[in-house]
Amino acid sequence: MFDSKKIRKEHKEKKSSGLAEGTLRSEKRALDSLKRFCLAKESEGGYDESLESIIPKIKKDPDVVYDFIDDFVKFEKKRQRTNRYGVLIKDENGNTIPAISINTLKLRFIYIRKFLDEEGIKLDKKSKVKEIFGKSEKHQRIGVTHEQIESLILASDRRMQAAIMIQSSTGMRVGELRQIRIKDLEKLEFEGETRYKINIPAKITKTKTGRITFVSKEAEPYLEWLIKDRKPDDVILNLCQYSILVGFQRGVRKAELEKKYEHSTHNTITSHSMRAFFITQMGKVDGFFGHQMAGHSYNLDQYDRYTDEEKLEAYLKGEKHLQIFNRVNQKQMKNLERQLEEQQKTIEILQEQVLKTMVHVK
Repeated sequence: MFDSKKIRKEHKEKKSSGLAEGTLRSEKRALDSLKRFCLAKESEGGYDESLESIIPKIKKDPDVVYDFIDDFVKFEKKRQRTNRYGVLIKDENGNTIPAISINTLKLRFIYIRKFLDEEGIKLDKKSKVKEIFGKSEKHQRIGVTHEQIESLILASDRRMQAAIMIQSSTGMRVGELRQIRIKDLEKLEFEGETRYKINIPAKITKTKTGRITFVSKEAEPYLEWLIKDRKPDDVILNLCQYSILVGFQRGVRKAELEKKYEHSTHNTITSHSMRAFFITQMGKVDGFFGHQMAGHSYNLDQYDRYTDEEKLEAYLKGEKHLQIFNRVNQKQMKNLERQLEEQQKTIEILQEQVLKTMVHVK
């Protein structure tokens, strides 16, 4: 007898035990949404029967799976966002809001496809899958500025100030930040400069790949305040992920920085903005180094060959771009650097003219 629940449970025990908590939650949401679609009434676009009873029917005629996925996508696109009482939520213009975006739907499909594959149902016709989903809109993301982060820090309590400063100077995910322990920290020196190095264990990362990152000199006092009189096995930030996210948004509202994208209900400034800020600022020195420090592993294995000291050297080059406070001095330094560059160009031009004159005299 077919037992989809048992099969999924066995599969998770064998293969998914190493996945991050967030990935497991996303997988569960995807399968829950598929079950909800199957159980929905036919008048609502569903099949009015359980997923377990539908799977054997699809196996008899594999091509039916494309119609099944097409119906699922149409069902999800029609769903509108409601509150816990089932009342429709509308935007400021009175328009209803989709329950999930097309990008979220595509992400859920990855897990659904994996589930179907485990059941022996293949989705090999890529053109049909693309036709079902169509092209999704790609909107430009708004980057957070140094000034906005400064306002956010000033509007937050001391623990959240530390969280923001550390995240924006290390590029860590919130899930990683809350699990880092005192024993994961050590000091590293390069040419007289000492910085805290964070050894991020593979088991707490999204990709299950360990890496290192560094804490800026500006963020160092915040870190040292957190770890003072603590034990090696203690986490540096004694807050759950939910508390961090809620505390962050509280600071955003207090700093009057709350603003939503026109195309979605997401805020333009979230905790993920601190991570994006780190990658962007480090990209001013090296386009790939910031991604590697933040844990984006694609095509970046070249950096794994570097020693920790070489990584710190690269970090120090970009650290000035991460500085949040006292940026007036940085602007003055940039003006001086620009003046020196212009003077150097003038000197080179004069040298060329002198050489030409000497050749002409000869």
